[in-house]
Parts: sequence; structure tokens; C-alpha cells
Amino acid sequence: MSHFDRAVRYDLRAARGFVKPLAQDRPVPGCGCPDCTGIPEDHEARQPINQPDYSSWELRAEKARSYPILEIAKRIGLEVQKKGGSWVASCPLHEDRTPSLSISPHKGRSGLWHCFSCGASGDAIELFMRTRRTGFGDAVRDLVPGEWKED
Repeated sequence: MSHFDRAVRYDLRAARGFVKPLAQDRPVPGCGCPDCTGIPEDHEARQPINQPDYSSWELRAEKARSYPILEIAKRIGLEVQKKGGSWVASCPLHEDRTPSLSISPHKGRSGLWHCFSCGASGDAIELFMRTRRTGFGDAVRDLVPGEWKED
């Protein structure tokens, strides 16, 4: 937003009584331009902040979290059937004669699941972790294979 735009916005807010009008030659609060702040353009405070360098581990974890739940269900060997707006399957966490695991691929980030028999629920990666009886790190390694650097 330019200095002029900020000045116009401030004047409109002052006209409506939200802020005090500015005195003659007073800088607009929050403008940030070199004239208002007194900080020159080439000063280090005006340089862009470098974004953090995400390691390959964080990128792979993000990819593992974004897998659709139906893909995870098929990968762990669940036979899913469409029922209404969701999918059902036999829960792999306990002995199940009738499908009690409800999978909702349209809810949450990558889908959610809930077992009405045992009460377990979670997202796609949680389903993978519970069926494989593994932690988050091992689940990411299984879901997103590749070369891994050990820390």
C-alpha cells in the first residue's frame, strides 16, 4: 500500500471519528515509507526476511499428511464401500463382523475416520499409524519413500 493510499485511508477514518486528525506535515501512522520512518531504503531493517529453510523431513511429513484417506485405506488393505456421503469398512483395530469404520474423505484436511464400535478416530495418517502400530516418523518413512538423511 502506497503512502498516498495510507494517507487517504487515515483521513477517511479521521472523518468518521475513529482516529484523531493529523496535524500539518505529520506522518501517517503505519505508513512505513522512508519519509515517515526516517529509515532509508538501503538500511538492513528494510531488507526482506529470509524464509526458513525447510528440511526434506518437514516436506515429506507435509506430503504424508496430505495423502487422501481413501488412498491410505487402500494401502493398508481395507475394503471400503460407498454408503451415502461417506465410505464404510471393517475396523482393522478390533474383530469386526460388520463394517463399523466410517470414512469421510471430504472432512478435514485429507479426510477423517471414526469407528463406532471401538470409538477410535482420527485423520488419514493416524489411521495408518494405528493399523501399522508405528510412530509418526516411521509412518512418514513408509508413506513417502526416498533417500533419508539421518540427523
